[in-house]
Amino acid sequence: MRKEVLFVVCLAMVVLLCGSCDMQDDEVWICTGPEAYVWHKTRNCRGLNDCSGSIVKRNVNELGSKYQRKCKICY
Repeated sequence: MRKEVLFVVCLAMVVLLCGSCDMQDDEVWICTGPEAYVWHKTRNCRGLNDCSGSIVKRNVNELGSKYQRKCKICY
């Protein structure tokens, strides 16, 4: 019985701790140019070097369908 309780407690702790593991930072950088479709972790990512628009910080949850994925360089 004691091992079962310890197992349940450990399992609950893992679930609680890992629940935030896959959460991404809320703030990301995007290029507002017409051909941009990825978001970036940092303002200095080389993936933003050819941005034809502005580079702005946005909340990842508020990005429209235009921005389809994370940058493969900085993530």
